Amino acid sequence: MPRDATQLDPSGVYANRFAGKSEFRDALWSVLCTDFFQKYIPEDSHVLELAAGHCEFINHIRAAVKTAVDINPDTARHAAPGVKVVLSSTTDLSAIPDGSQDVVFASNFFEHLPKPDIVRTLRECHRILRCSAGGGATYAIRKTPRFATQYPLLRRRLLDVFRSHHALGGTLLAGSA
Repeated sequence: MPRDATQLDPSGVYANRFAGKSEFRDALWSVLCTDFFQKYIPEDSHVLELAAGHCEFINHIRAAVKTAVDINPDTARHAAPGVKVVLSSTTDLSAIPDGSQDVVFASNFFEHLPKPDIVRTLRECHRILRCSAGGGATYAIRKTPRFATQYPLLRRRLLDVFRSHHALGGTLLAGSA
């Protein structure tokens, strides 16, 4: 069994998981971005999507600079023109400069990480967000019921991190799947 996500074959996992659903997912994310998320993300923002996969969010959100991060080399095939793709684990975002992002978005991602990787990922997010450089920032996450029930203590800790960030001028968007 792989020790961490970087040892998986993400191309195979994504191909099996999303087979035959790409048109539906694209339409769904188009509506979600246009009718919901966009009102929280100014169009002049620098937006980064963690575990971007097929890039449904980052392709549909309007932003000045858009970056997709994933360990799957196929992510570049799915990225729209103008989306920069960074092939990297979310625990090492060293390719992204400090304080360079206004928004970091992740959907149905944290529940797949071991607890130490969640902490490392959140530290990297804090480093790259403008809030660490004294500006404003927005975290946007979408949790699943499984995440909430399997990791209630971790969820409380994450919410504490987000509450702390909110006190610094950031915003947390959270929803349930």
